[in-house]
Amino acid sequence: MKQIVITGHGGPEKLQVREAPDPNPRPDEVRIRVKACRINFADILARRGLYPDAPRPPMVVGYEISGIVDQLGSEVDKQWLGRDVFALVHFGGYADTVTVPASQVFAMPAALDYEHSVALPVQYLTAWQLLVVMGAVTAGDSVLVHNAGGGVGLAAIASATTTQLPGPLRLLALAAATPWFHPLSLMSRNRGVFGVNLGHLWHEVPKLQAWMRALLGGVEAGWIRPHVDRTFPFERAGDAHAWIEDRKNIGKVVLSVEKQIPPTSRRA
Repeated sequence: MKQIVITGHGGPEKLQVREAPDPNPRPDEVRIRVKACRINFADILARRGLYPDAPRPPMVVGYEISGIVDQLGSEVDKQWLGRDVFALVHFGGYADTVTVPASQVFAMPAALDYEHSVALPVQYLTAWQLLVVMGAVTAGDSVLVHNAGGGVGLAAIASATTTQLPGPLRLLALAAATPWFHPLSLMSRNRGVFGVNLGHLWHEVPKLQAWMRALLGGVEAGWIRPHVDRTFPFERAGDAHAWIEDRKNIGKVVLSVEKQIPPTSRRA
């Protein structure tokens, strides 16, 4: 199989395509021949050495994949064989062949293709957790979404990745600009502050599955439509990382394993 490996901390040139043996699924896993994988900003932070959860180089990152199930573990229902699916993976997604627990695999909706289904899991699950689960938003409520386009927020973090300070010290300026909240003042004003990290919820399988079922219902009903800004060929992962770091994208950036899709004319 082919993998995109981060060979060391640094710029997009640290991404290299390498060959590795095809993996075989464990009893509770399926093997997926990947058609598309998505780039998250966490991948870029990992490449820069700024993501504490990432493994040490050389490493393969990536949280979201889509493709076709071609092999099953001994404990997996045979209905999955040959199906179009998308899946959550805990690193390892930048590859053309991936094994993943069947509990993290979902049938691809008819309304989405490989590129758009892979744009669904991480960010939509995070938004669902923030708004519905923790924020308890219901019909009739109003929500203010800061930095909805991503430009300002990415600018603050893109600044962190380009500073000359070493390692985690790059985040000092960003941390210094972060507001502090005292619990007594929040209580007096009937307000709350919370944060989420989907990467720390891998053990909450029933919750993630329930939230994803709700999101897939939204896809079927038409009120969820993931937006893909641009799709890059698998071998051009470095260009895809640079596209995001240059803050050129509005929407998701995807790597296509099999084919090259022309860039959107408005962003070229």
